[in-house]
Amino acid sequence: MDETLDLSAFIEHGEADTARMTLAVENIGCAGCMRKIESTVSKLPGVVEARLNFTQRRLAVAWHESKIEAAQIVAALDGIGYPAHPFAPEQVEADDSHRAR
Repeated sequence: MDETLDLSAFIEHGEADTARMTLAVENIGCAGCMRKIESTVSKLPGVVEARLNFTQRRLAVAWHESKIEAAQIVAALDGIGYPAHPFAPEQVEADDSHRAR
């Protein structure tokens, strides 16, 4: 069964067929990981930008929607050993608030 991951709620649509999304990436341990992630994602067809914040483990990705889908970007990261999921700031705030109680 081929199931496509629906990430549409986390995608910001821009001009000229571009989209942007921030991903939380797991298993990042060194600068080499950062280079590998940015390099792999940057080489995907249609990706315009891939910038990783090492400290926060967040990857900002911009791409042309007609050339690649968000789920393919997530799959590429998973394929090189770095599982990723959409970064939802409101979920982080809710988790922090829950822990504080």
